Amino acid sequence: APERLRALEGRVVAATRSVLGFDHFEYRLTDRRTGQLELVFCSGLVPLGIGERIFARAEGNGISGVVATTGLSVVCGETEQDPRYVRGLPGAHSSLTVPLRLHDRVVGVLNAESTDRDRFDDEDRLCAELFGRYVALSLNTLDMLVAERCETNRTIVGQLARETATPLAGIADDARALLARSGDPEAAAIAARLIENAAKVDELMRAAAKGPRGVLGADDFLREGMRDPVFEGREVLVADDEESI
Repeated sequence: APERLRALEGRVVAATRSVLGFDHFEYRLTDRRTGQLELVFCSGLVPLGIGERIFARAEGNGISGVVATTGLSVVCGETEQDPRYVRGLPGAHSSLTVPLRLHDRVVGVLNAESTDRDRFDDEDRLCAELFGRYVALSLNTLDMLVAERCETNRTIVGQLARETATPLAGIADDARALLARSGDPEAAAIAARLIENAAKVDELMRAAAKGPRGVLGADDFLREGMRDPVFEGREVLVADDEESI
């Protein structure tokens, strides 16, 4: 997942510069659990300071918070005259913030800034909105790939952990019995190592079953009891020409 994300970042940044002509910009995704707008891609903007965070809220979270909440783009011709603006580019005078839409849902924002006044116009807005849809779709596809990998890994390792639990417990019990009866220091040390290693294997199994965490939000689908409201009360048919499926 990290390698895929880096590859996607390189392509998105390059395309944003060449297609849209933006030099200073950032892409943020909305954490669906907290509402925080978390940085995914950035080029030429100063990151927020330590402890500073912005959320998808209309008040006190900059223009990005407004756009993430309303789903409406904002073209700011002079940042000094807009009280909602939060510093990003030193000496910035204009900005363009558009929603990243996945179908009919806003999943994040693209924020571009410039030191020139009135740098962005309606054509820039339209192009950025369209381009943002492709970026949102790409990130969502990567999210699903990571979620699939996590779920598969969790299932396989979880099953393996259950199957090895009894043999590992047997090894640990035998080692404890040997440790209790043995008067040989060397044998006692070996038994102690067996107990320790059996515990380590069990711990590693449990940790691996949790699966890796990659792109923002990928683990939402793995949370027990979590359901996307879009699918409530619906049935999904998956059709494929493979006989087993």
